[in-house]
Amino acid sequence: HGYLYFGLDGRYTSGSEAVDDHVDRILADILYDDSLSREEKLYEAYCSIRDGGYFYMSRPTGWQRGSTYWSLSCAKVMYETKGGVCYYWASAFLYLARRLGYQAYPVCGGVGTANQLHAWVMIEWDDGEEYIFDVELEWAYIRDFYNRGYTYINMFKQPRNSPSAIYVFPGESASYYG
Repeated sequence: HGYLYFGLDGRYTSGSEAVDDHVDRILADILYDDSLSREEKLYEAYCSIRDGGYFYMSRPTGWQRGSTYWSLSCAKVMYETKGGVCYYWASAFLYLARRLGYQAYPVCGGVGTANQLHAWVMIEWDDGEEYIFDVELEWAYIRDFYNRGYTYINMFKQPRNSPSAIYVFPGESASYYG
């Protein structure tokens, strides 16, 4: 159903038992908490990656803009090692969002006017609008660039037409933003 896949038992699956086990462990306290709205559960999932002891770790990458085949393997590595570049961070959040029932998909594009290769997650909301979720860039801005609290930078649910950073989608040119 869209970006969501279901096993023979009718339950959501990423397609990897290892990833599903990690996702279920991370979401254990969030998934069935009836005091949280659906969006609050998504935010808690986002924060579980942002604040969960994950770190930036350089890894060789060779993915092309517009590609998505890397998401499952990157999520598995990120859950197991807690380290990676933007692809790994995006993937780790992607499968949490999908497990919560969101039509989430990864994007490999560029960021900034320099159009540096970057990955993030998009979710189509019930209102038909698409939103950008960039847990890695938020973590990096707060930790490495500004050293400020999480209320200063918020890259959770950014409207595609007015994000807090310059996102260059596959097929677009960064010069458009310059």
